[in-house]
Amino acid sequence: DRIIIAGPCAVESEEQIIRIASKLKQLGIDYLRGGAFKPRTNPDDFQGLGELGIEYLIKAKQITGLPIVTELMSIEQVKKYAKDIDWDWRILASLAYTESNFDTTAVSWAGAKGLMQLMPRTARAMGVPPGKEQNPEESIKAAVKYIAATSRSFNAIKDENERMKFVLAAYNAGIGHVLDAIALAEKYGKNKYVWDNSVDNYILLKSNEEYFNDPVCKNGYFRGVETYNFVKEVMSRGEVYKKKIKD
Repeated sequence: DRIIIAGPCAVESEEQIIRIASKLKQLGIDYLRGGAFKPRTNPDDFQGLGELGIEYLIKAKQITGLPIVTELMSIEQVKKYAKDIDWDWRILASLAYTESNFDTTAVSWAGAKGLMQLMPRTARAMGVPPGKEQNPEESIKAAVKYIAATSRSFNAIKDENERMKFVLAAYNAGIGHVLDAIALAEKYGKNKYVWDNSVDNYILLKSNEEYFNDPVCKNGYFRGVETYNFVKEVMSRGEVYKKKIKD
């Protein structure tokens, strides 16, 4: 189906973006777009409203119900920080899309915010200044720090591509539930260092009383289907990005 995205190049005021959003809603437009960050070579030129522009976009979204598209200031941000964790930047981009649809203003039902959907406590721990959770670069930088810290919990997994899957699972589920799935895989004679058709099956089984009550499980019940699908989605979209977008 065709999706229509429309809106101003730059968010200039609260009144402007709400007025435009309301009109677009009447016209049946699917997404509101608006630039909050507008880097210019000349420092005297309009640079965008930045965080304030994002606040205005969120208000327009709340009033009209239109989903929002705003800019990552540059794909170079993703490339820059992906190097810190030795990931292909297109996998990191796929993670961002899976988390927020590239909507820097996104807020989940649980309170996760921004491009990389970090919970406020996690964002603080990763060094995001208060009020900056929806700044795209701060979100990417913090997510990469979190990924690096999480990856250390899986250092026993020597294959980098496999370790990436475990890290993605932990990004979605939390480390504890992934460690439970690893313990179950080991107990039942499966390869605890392989995600597909091994540990991923046990993240699914953690919703089964027989398994989440097993003594090797330390974190109780977990509905693992979301995490199972999350890892597949990020990895498969990442492969599509690799084929379609040059490094």
